[in-house]
Amino acid sequence: EEAKAEGNDMYKEGWYPEAILEYNRALKLLEQNNDPVADKDLWAALHLNLSVCETQVGNYDAGVVYATTVIEAGVTTAKAFFRRGEAFHRSNKLEDALRDLEHAKSLEPTNASISRALDTVRRKQKLEQVKKQSPEPDSTLSQKPRV
Repeated sequence: EEAKAEGNDMYKEGWYPEAILEYNRALKLLEQNNDPVADKDLWAALHLNLSVCETQVGNYDAGVVYATTVIEAGVTTAKAFFRRGEAFHRSNKLEDALRDLEHAKSLEPTNASISRALDTVRRKQKLEQVKKQSPEPDSTLSQKPRV
């Protein structure tokens, strides 16, 4: 718990690499001192905190893996799907992001953060579709004539 609290303080300050170290330390202590399955809430919280921190520093695949670990362990909270959806979104895997964020929304329909993330991904998808349907501009038209 103490290492987790240290990680939370680091996270709040925006010191994500330091928070990752503290959360990993907390996980190691949990595994040494307890059966992680016995303290599933703490175990899941540490993994989800690692997911958001890894996503913040650009390690999107690691963010996905940490959240997926929690989901596969049977902890199917909105936060787990939200964290994974955000990691997918940041890595531009919009279909995967949409799937997870919609599932998170179904679990917590009034969560404003989930709603905002879902709206952002939907807008991004629409923009991608428009880009695919629009013809490429003719590069010769954008050149200024020589005088």
